[in-house]
Amino acid sequence: MTITIERLIELAELSDVEPQVVYLVDRIFKSLPDHERPHWPGRMFRAIRDGADRRTGSVWHNFAVRLLDRCVGYVGDGDESWRTECREVISTVRDLHRGEVASNDRRWKVAVEDAADAADAARRGRRR
Repeated sequence: MTITIERLIELAELSDVEPQVVYLVDRIFKSLPDHERPHWPGRMFRAIRDGADRRTGSVWHNFAVRLLDRCVGYVGDGDESWRTECREVISTVRDLHRGEVASNDRRWKVAVEDAADAADAARRGRRR
């Protein structure tokens, strides 16, 4: 059975899961070996616990917090000032997700600009 992105979106709407999560699930699905793909949608939806907070936005924010919590501890090799800057940027974004801050809040614009600056510094070689 082939699961299309349209079917995933339909399932997500029934479960009040955000589009970001649906696209992430789709990318994981497409990267799985063929024999694991038929089981993936069921596994993913069973992972959402009964009674879990599934308000619009909440699943995405909770996922982002868990992911960024893991990222903040490891930012790669580089000079300590760059690593500190990266940790601060990741922590800021994580905290915005933790507070479920609306995307039109000015703090997001600042966080995105800071993240872009840190990424540019990495590309310029500052991290080495």
